Amino acid sequence: MTSAFNRRHNRLAFVATMLVLPATLPGAERDDALRYYLSKSPLVVSGEIVAADIGLSKRGGSQAPYGISLKINRVLKGKVRDKEIGFVFQHFERDSTERLEFLKKNGRVIVFLRRAIKARGEGSGWLGVDPWFAVQPASELLERSLARLVAASESEPEPKPVEVCESGDDTLRYYKSRASLVVSGEVRENSPPAYGDDSTCTRSVRVKVGRIMRGGVQGDEITASVTRFEDKASDPAFLKAGKRVILFLRERKGDPRYETVDPWFGVQQFNSAMEFAIDEVHAE
Repeated sequence: MTSAFNRRHNRLAFVATMLVLPATLPGAERDDALRYYLSKSPLVVSGEIVAADIGLSKRGGSQAPYGISLKINRVLKGKVRDKEIGFVFQHFERDSTERLEFLKKNGRVIVFLRRAIKARGEGSGWLGVDPWFAVQPASELLERSLARLVAASESEPEPKPVEVCESGDDTLRYYKSRASLVVSGEVRENSPPAYGDDSTCTRSVRVKVGRIMRGGVQGDEITASVTRFEDKASDPAFLKAGKRVILFLRERKGDPRYETVDPWFGVQQFNSAMEFAIDEVHAE
């Protein structure tokens, strides 16, 4: 009886939430994560994937090195003379269900790169700055925001580069420290996207909680306001009902109680290695 009542209550609360979508994040907070990634990345470019080869997995089948050839459309940070570059993106995947759908030939992406160095000290191409967020689906909004931040920083002293941890734990530690609640779970329901004047896209998403990696919740479901910067033609498949996600959330006043920490990386397609790594790292 109690379980049925709770499900009905959650359903009614979700429907009410769909009627009034929450306010989006202030502009300065949206930029924090992008500044962090720019500080880690000597080279940031957008382009089209010419070829994407998946190498042999390591660590018991969890690490899939992608060898990617990219035709560059725009250099957002750094310098590169070639119109086409190759780089390696060490993504963690348990199986094909955790594969990123946009990592394929003709896929349009934005990539955050660092130099790969051979043992004798010579450059040997490029690497993604981490195994989690270094390759993103192309978005005019993301490209425009990165270009704006790079242009604004040109008159400022060159910041000291952020030391990159190859495991990606530094990135997950950064995100975990920004969130009051980090959970993984299955999407049960989501509202149609609502586009704001600032080009944000907001959905209310109801999730059955599978694992809590920071914070705590009452009950086995939460509803969160998920705000993303995405082109209107984009409808991410990983946010559909039945899909599993990882959410980096903070508390907010009103209904729903939670919102994503930023519109860039606050919600992620589920990844078992990411879930485990978030659980292991300690947030400052």
